[in-house]
This record gives sequence, C-alpha cells and structure tokens, in this order.
Amino acid sequence: MGRVVPKTGISQRFNPKDAIAVLTGGRREHFGKERETALVGFIAWMCYPNNPKVIAAAQAIGAANYLLNSKGDTRLPRSNPHFSQATFASTLIDYPLDASFKELDLEFDDLQNITEIVNFFMSCPDEQKPSLLKAIYFIDEGGFVPSDVRPEERRKYKRSAATLKNSWRKLAVAAPFIWAASLDDFKIIFDLSPASPTMVKASSKLLSHRSALLDFFGNAKFCQEQLLSRFSPRTFQFITFPSSVQSQPVQSEALDKAGIELIRTYRAPKWS
Repeated sequence: MGRVVPKTGISQRFNPKDAIAVLTGGRREHFGKERETALVGFIAWMCYPNNPKVIAAAQAIGAANYLLNSKGDTRLPRSNPHFSQATFASTLIDYPLDASFKELDLEFDDLQNITEIVNFFMSCPDEQKPSLLKAIYFIDEGGFVPSDVRPEERRKYKRSAATLKNSWRKLAVAAPFIWAASLDDFKIIFDLSPASPTMVKASSKLLSHRSALLDFFGNAKFCQEQLLSRFSPRTFQFITFPSSVQSQPVQSEALDKAGIELIRTYRAPKWS
C-alpha cells in the first residue's frame, strides 16, 4: 500500500490546547517545524482568538520566514522562478501581517486593557469582592495611573468603560496568556512577529528552553485558575491545559490603600 499524501491547505481551526501540548513536550511533533509554527500560531491566537484566517496566515508567514532563513536547497523547479520556494516565501512576507503584532489591526490598547483588567483581579483582595464591573470602574477612574502623573496628563491614560468591555469581549479567552506575556520574563512573546527578521533566531532560542515555556504556560494556568475562582465557567471562556503544564503561582503586588479606597467608591448600576 502506497504512502498516504496529506491534503493541502488548513481545514481545521487552530487548537490552542494542542499547540500548548506540542510546545511543552506533552506530545511529539507530527511533522518537521511543528513547534515553530505552533508558537507563531499561538501568539496570533492570543491577539485574534476568534479569527482563524489571521492565525493561519501568521503561521504561513512564519513558515516562509523559516524557509528564507534555511540553508537547504529548494525542491521546486529552479528553471521557473515563479515556482521557487524563495519567491513564494518572499510573497508571503509582503502580506499585511509583516508588522509587529502590536501594530496589527488589533489595537495594542486591547492588549493593555486586558492586562490591566487581569491585574485588577490578581491584586484585589477577596474581601473587596472583585468583579468585572469593579475592574472596569477602577481602570476608568485611573486606578493604575502612577501617583506622580500630573492631573492634566491623567486623561492620556483614561479609557472608557465601553472600550474596556469591548476588549474583554474580544480577548477574554486569551486573557491569562496575555497577562502572562506581560511579566518581565516573557515580554519577548509579542515581539515574535512572524515576518520579523529576528523572529527565527528569537523563537528558536525560546523553543530551546522548554522550562521557560512551561513557566509561561504555568503562569497562564495559575492566572486562569484565579479568574475562574471569580467567574462562572459559563461566563468566562477558558482553555483546558494539557497534563504537561502545571500551575505556576505568581506573586502579585496587592493594591495600595488608595486603590482600596477607590474600589469602595464603586456603586453597582441600578437597573430600572
């Protein structure tokens, strides 16, 4: 019986749980460079969890970047430049996703909004009964604005409740991972744009440190556990982690006295 040739194209939605498994060693690669494309896909999923086309495009661009940085010969006919892998890869590199993830159609503010919402839940004492509405109120009122910022400049940091709610609606499922990527050890994550000239070297370095990947996903799992302790699983989307990932607690700085006083000024909306 002859070898089964796989069909071309991407027919399945990106599976974040499976990507985590292959990245952390929970399962072996099914084909060459699978970990590399899984990493690119996962970062794209963090920004666009509901847009499988963007995720697939990011993975294709990442693969093209690896191809352009490879030393091996192409297998396609060299007599026809349109069939050369280098031309194919160069075309993909010119795709609109060539910017950093911070500069894509998704506004970077969305990632910052999510990080601050999660920061609220991670730092707010249980006795203050943290909720999404309280988090939005706290941020909207400038709760995370540094105290040394002058009053006339504080408006630069202000985000409306509607903007914060919209960010949460779009990215809540990826919130634990976005928050984990904001930690000092993992700020490189959102710099791994698929078409960046430094992507191949930087991602290869990250992929070579399995312990770092386990820490990153372990931090995200711990964050998700904290969120689920305050949200019903029916109201908060969550990812099922593979067994290769263990929760890694992160010590968050508690809100100061001024922050606690601000929370106490919150008044729940009255529905007529």
